[in-house]
Amino acid sequence: MKDINWDNLEELYIEKKMSSPEIAKLKGCSPPTLRNHLRKQGIEIRKTAKYDWRDLEDLYLKEQLSMDEIAIIKVCPTCTVYAALKSRNIPIRTHKEAARLAFSKHKMRDYKGSNHPRWKGGRIKTPLGYIIVYKPNHPYANKTGRVMEHRLVMEEKLGRYLFPWEVVHHKGTKYPMGSIENRGDNRVENLVIYPSHSEHIVPTRIQTRLNRLELEVRELRKSNRLLQWQIKELKEALQYKLED
Repeated sequence: MKDINWDNLEELYIEKKMSSPEIAKLKGCSPPTLRNHLRKQGIEIRKTAKYDWRDLEDLYLKEQLSMDEIAIIKVCPTCTVYAALKSRNIPIRTHKEAARLAFSKHKMRDYKGSNHPRWKGGRIKTPLGYIIVYKPNHPYANKTGRVMEHRLVMEEKLGRYLFPWEVVHHKGTKYPMGSIENRGDNRVENLVIYPSHSEHIVPTRIQTRLNRLELEVRELRKSNRLLQWQIKELKEALQYKLED
C-alpha cells in the first residue's frame, strides 16, 4: 500500500471545506479510510445535511405532488421522501390512486400537434397510400385537423384554396395508375386538377380499364409462351417416336 500524507487533513477538511469524497479522491483512498484518519486526528466529521420536511404534507396532500416531484424539489432520492412520509404518518397513495392522479395531470396538458411525444412532422400515410398532413387552421381540414397533401400542393401551385368539389388526380408519371406508390407521389408534375368529380371519374375509369387490359395482355403472353413450349416438346417427342 502506498504511503499517504495525512498532515494537511485539517486544512483541507476544515479550512477549505472539502468533502470526504473529494479529499479521498485527492489522496487516492476510499472515503471510509479517509473518515477513519479524520477520527484519529480528532477532527469532527460534519453531519449530513437534514432536509426541511415542514411543508411535506402540503406538497403531498394539498398540492397533489408525487414523491418523484417532491424529490426533485428537495434534491434527494425518492426513497428518502417515502421514508419521510412514513415517519410522519402521512397516508401514502396506493398504486391505483397514483396512476389516476398522474393520468389526470397528463390529461390537462395539450398533446396536440408538435407537443405530442410521438410527433413526426404531421405527415401520415393512409392504408390506401395517400399522404395526409396536420393543418388544423386549414378551412377544409377534417375533424382531426388533417388535409390531403396532394390538395395542399395544388393549392400552393394555384395560390388559392381548392373548392370542396374540385378533385386532384395523380397522373401516374412515375408509378402505375392506381398504385399505392402513385397515390403518395405528390410532385406537382404528377398532379392534375378536375373541376368536378364527374369530370374526374371518366378518365379514371378509362385508365382503370386500360390497366386491366394491359394485365390481361401480359397474362395471355405468358400463356402463349407456355403453349409454344408445350407444342415444341410434343413435336420433339413425336419425332423421337417416329425415328424409333
